[in-house]
Amino acid sequence: MADAEKHSCVSRHKRSATIGVGADKSRFVNILPSTLMSRFFRAELPAPKRYLSLARLIRAARLFENPGLSVARVANHLDYSSPQSFGRHVRTVMKMSPVKFRSTYDGQGMLQFFRTELILPYLDVLCVFRPSAAYPGWIPKPESGESSRLREL
Repeated sequence: MADAEKHSCVSRHKRSATIGVGADKSRFVNILPSTLMSRFFRAELPAPKRYLSLARLIRAARLFENPGLSVARVANHLDYSSPQSFGRHVRTVMKMSPVKFRSTYDGQGMLQFFRTELILPYLDVLCVFRPSAAYPGWIPKPESGESSRLREL
């Protein structure tokens, strides 16, 4: 895949700044959470929850760039149930304490980590991956001329 195509693909998939939990996002695309997980699994992609958890940590790293914000304020801003919950999340995902995370990553560094872990290794798959456009196994995929007729139904 050419670099221009990859850039175009990534640009098409930019989303809003809000990062909810998996069930919220699956409702947004009108897919059951288990179906969404299955489609990621079949495409051999990391779980949607992995994308969401690292995306939340990108926002946390960006907020930590403000030295006036405490761990508790960042946790509250990102809607964690408590600072302890945020700390558990950082320890589980990044294998470090929130204080170490703050000193290790800024927003740009965490974004680079996200790209390296979840985007670049899967770029070819992500550019064609359409989890909401998948057909159930019991419905045959339409031929190119049939798709407009099915939309009318």
